Order: sequence, then C-alpha cells, then structure tokens
Amino acid sequence: MATIDDLRSRVRVRLEETAPAVWTDAEIDACITDALDTCSARFPREATATLPVTSGTTYVPFPSGAIAILRVTLDDGYPIPWDAFAGTIHFLDPLPTSSLSIRYTTPTTLATLPSSDEWLVVLGAIAAALERRAVQDFKRGGPPTSAAYDAVLTRAQAAFDQAMDRRGRRIRQIRPASLTIA
Repeated sequence: MATIDDLRSRVRVRLEETAPAVWTDAEIDACITDALDTCSARFPREATATLPVTSGTTYVPFPSGAIAILRVTLDDGYPIPWDAFAGTIHFLDPLPTSSLSIRYTTPTTLATLPSSDEWLVVLGAIAAALERRAVQDFKRGGPPTSAAYDAVLTRAQAAFDQAMDRRGRRIRQIRPASLTIA
C-alpha cells in the first residue's frame, strides 16, 4: 500500500523536481487526490454490506460511501427487485424478516488503492500538476504560447488517458480441461 509520501516522491521524480521548487507538497498532494478521484470515478471499488431487515420493510438507505447499487439479495441468495433513488434502495414488494446482502460500488481511497493502479494515479497527478502550472502561468501573463509548452501538457494528458484506457476491465475466461471441446 502506497502512502501519500510515496506517491508524491514518484510524481516529483517524473516532474524532475527532487525538492519543492515549482510545486509545493500541498500542490502535489492535491494533484494526487484529483487523480485518485478521476481513477475512482472510472474504476470504483466493489464492496458488499449485510443489513438486517424486518418484515414489511420497503426501503433501506445506501450503505455508507456507496456510489451505486449493483445487486440486492436475501440471506438465502434470492435476488430482490429494487430501484435506487436519492441514496435509498426501494423494494417493489415488502420484505420478510431477513438479512440483505447489498453489492455496491464505492470510491477508491489511498488506503484501498491496488498497488497495480498506483502508476495511474502518478500519471494523473503529473498531468494535473502541469495543467495547474499552465493555468497559473496564464493568469500571471506567463510564457507566451509555445508549441513546446503545449506539447508537454498534451503528452502528459495523453499518457494518462491511454493508461486509463489500457486499465479498463477485461473479462478473462479459462476453460477447465474437462470442458474442452474436441
């Protein structure tokens, strides 16, 4: 599990800034947070919550931190028809006394970020840092428009976008030897 210090250090290496000269630690941390939010929006973490319900229940609140509800089942595995609106799961029919298993998506945090996705956050933070610096320079009447300046920004954002596309989920299927077709 990477810490904010680890990621900040990796971003600084890629920005060729070993000590805070252009970007403060707080600015780099904000860029890391932005990149983590962007990655989390596209690739949220899946979680499951178990919730006891009493007979006649027609709605329950979303589990804490839930973005979207994926599936709702009773404790025996029976799927429940539901609809979600405004942070509440509404059931088409009243439920019996039971426990619900709610599968949902939730944001990825630094603590839950898989090590295999740390590079995405680093690339996103680099793109965000360069863009923020360009905006600050522009507001100060900074460097005149130059092809080299624009190219650096464009390459950083393109690298992040391509990495996000490559990271996309891919379904892999392994056919057991007993099911091979001759």
